[in-house]
Amino acid sequence: MKFKNRITLKIKSLNQEEFFNKILSHKVKVFNLKRLDMETQFDIEPKDLKLVQATLKNNNIETLSQKESGFVAFKSSIVSRLGVFVALMVAMVLFLLSNMFVLQISVKGCNKLNQNAIVKFLQDRGYNHFSYKPNLDCDKIELEIMENFQQVSLVSATCIGASLVINIKEKQEDLTTQYQGDIISTCEGRIISMEVNSGIAKVSNGDLIREGDILVEGLEDSNGIKQQAKANIKAEVWIQNELVVPLEKIELEKTGKVQNFRTIEVFNKLLFSNITDCKFDNYLENVKSEVKIGSILPLKITNFKYEEVVEKVVSTDFEANKEYYIEECRQNALQKVQNNDIITEEKYFIENEVSFSRVNYLVIVERNIIWS
Repeated sequence: MKFKNRITLKIKSLNQEEFFNKILSHKVKVFNLKRLDMETQFDIEPKDLKLVQATLKNNNIETLSQKESGFVAFKSSIVSRLGVFVALMVAMVLFLLSNMFVLQISVKGCNKLNQNAIVKFLQDRGYNHFSYKPNLDCDKIELEIMENFQQVSLVSATCIGASLVINIKEKQEDLTTQYQGDIISTCEGRIISMEVNSGIAKVSNGDLIREGDILVEGLEDSNGIKQQAKANIKAEVWIQNELVVPLEKIELEKTGKVQNFRTIEVFNKLLFSNITDCKFDNYLENVKSEVKIGSILPLKITNFKYEEVVEKVVSTDFEANKEYYIEECRQNALQKVQNNDIITEEKYFIENEVSFSRVNYLVIVERNIIWS
């Protein structure tokens, strides 16, 4: 390696003789002069750089490149590499310190409960930001939540990274309490026959029934508690499925234009990112992450790919594909048929509207509803 300090310049000009005569007249030393047509490369000492640059500017000569060599360049390289190493060490220290404390409380699984209420409840009991993780008793946290929130059936508390994660399972509302002891219809159809062993029949043979109708009402015992009704019921059940086919639909078509971005993380700390706003109005996003174990530190590299798409209106030929749509609708209806059902009839209806066609498929089965 050459340790003499040099500045290497590469210039481009038609008439370069005047330029070199001027700088040589100011006692500027020129080394390693190489000429190729209009381009010339040469070295100078760092102390002459300002004079040379001013002369280039005054003569309207284009500078193609400029770089340092020798000890100064070597020193800069060492400093830059040392800076990366120091940054990695600082990142590791910050990561280790951050993972000793809880920086946030995350509550998941709340549908009816207000998760902010649970967060405030925990904060009021001292589980604030920067809580020391070894001092957290997750079993105690779970017990306190169970005791103070009646809607919670199960709860788990755990520390993941710098987060205290609370997973909640809410109690399911018992919708059958109102009709406990009654036999409730779960389908639409018509009663064929029924034999009531216990309870009061609310429908008769030939009656039409809908989902949610009470078929047999349970009797109350001497303590006022309704007992489960018992009956053997045979019904004609109507199973329907509907398929709507639009006569025009919008499909996404790729234009071939792509934008790619990348992020690099170490221990969930971002080291590099070139992500900017996507310039496409409509696009498909594809994200792939991989962990490189071969380096000194495990690097998580995430690649983001955005493909531009445009909306294209496509016409649907319903008549040409009618049999396919009917069969699709039929298969969806048959999936609702139970194991012991006896299929007695199948039929379909087609409605053609201005912007769509509708297929209704009806499967009629004979079903035994037995409560004993």
